[in-house]
Amino acid sequence: MHPPVRKGVVFRLPLQPGSLQARFSLLAVLIAGVLVTVIGSAAVLVLHDRLESSSRDELRARVQAASDLVVVRPDGSLQATSALLDESAWVFQRGRVIARAPGPPALQSAVTARANALGFSEGPDETLLLAEALPEPGPRTGTIVASLSLKANSDAIDLVQLLVLVLGLAVMAGTWCATYVIVGRALRPVLRLTAQAADWSATDVSRRFGEAARPTELADLASTLDGVLDRLSAVLRHEQQLTAELSHELRTPLARIVAEVELLQSRQRSTAELTAAHSAIARSAQRMDGILQTLLSTARSGADVPPGRATADEVLRALALAYADSRIRVEGPTTTVGVQAAVLERIIAPLLDNALRYAASEVVLRTAPGPYVYVEDDGPGLPDQLRERVFDPGRRAVADDGHQGAGLGLALSRRLARACGGDVTLSGRLSGAGLAAEVRLPGG
Repeated sequence: MHPPVRKGVVFRLPLQPGSLQARFSLLAVLIAGVLVTVIGSAAVLVLHDRLESSSRDELRARVQAASDLVVVRPDGSLQATSALLDESAWVFQRGRVIARAPGPPALQSAVTARANALGFSEGPDETLLLAEALPEPGPRTGTIVASLSLKANSDAIDLVQLLVLVLGLAVMAGTWCATYVIVGRALRPVLRLTAQAADWSATDVSRRFGEAARPTELADLASTLDGVLDRLSAVLRHEQQLTAELSHELRTPLARIVAEVELLQSRQRSTAELTAAHSAIARSAQRMDGILQTLLSTARSGADVPPGRATADEVLRALALAYADSRIRVEGPTTTVGVQAAVLERIIAPLLDNALRYAASEVVLRTAPGPYVYVEDDGPGLPDQLRERVFDPGRRAVADDGHQGAGLGLALSRRLARACGGDVTLSGRLSGAGLAAEVRLPGG
């Protein structure tokens, strides 16, 4: 079953001329009009040919009947019986009229003119004439001319043309209505899908149309809309992740600034203390700016972090100085890595925060050939089954440990390391109790 459309989402069939419904209806009307015109014209032409053929056959029959009523005398002259007048025929012999059918002067003139020309011809007032020689052996002794009014044929053709016009208009009107209704019903599921997609994109991007049974075209549309919702959901997740990471990373330097400001406001301080406080605030502000620049640049660059070059031990010493914690110790050889210094700092900082949170007495930042950077603490460590799960965003090893973090630090560290072509893994400390974070980096 299709999920219901949320209340407040209204879908309407498009009534404007530019809509698909109106366009399809207009196209159907045009096609119907062309078909009716072609079929109607063909019907009128066939009817005209049939009527004309019938009229010619009737004229031939009249001429034949009239010839049976003409008698040739022994001296060669012709004599027509009175019944000849009923056949609307004229009899001529050597240009002289032997028998004349009634008719208007125009018709009489036209018949007289056709006395010596055999075959069919058009007469006045929609008449058809046929002149044939008397079927007697030897030289032609006379000519018979018959006429037939075509007014009935013309009226019949006009009536058929009117019926074709009326029928065409009715067919076009019916085609418009039927197409409009059919296309509207066909588009209704499309409008429902688009309305649902618009509603979900604004309220719940996790909803999907799924694989429900639909016609092929609607199934393709549903699949496309699901893909759009997937991409929209991915964009929203990326924005939420970036916001969460920024807030996570900015929390420590911001807390340092707030603490220094509170100390400045709490009592009068000496010039040296003021200088130190101002320097601490400036360093924290610079660190916040570096965090913003680094995370925003990595977010803009997509899945990969632009390559760079940094001396890992220098970055570790700068971090130790910024944290100003006596438990931090930096050791190891000078090591060059293929990562920007700011990016390396953002990879190590969450690991260092985590180590300081649980360390009992020391945190060791150590470089090693490879290149590798190790962040080790002598805290309680972490069970094997949790060493991968803590890299999931929002996952914390102990939910009620009193720490207010959001569980994003390790996830950010691994994401940045992998974007550089490296990785971050956790293991037990070799030199005793505690936890070791191994950061594998590309060579510089």
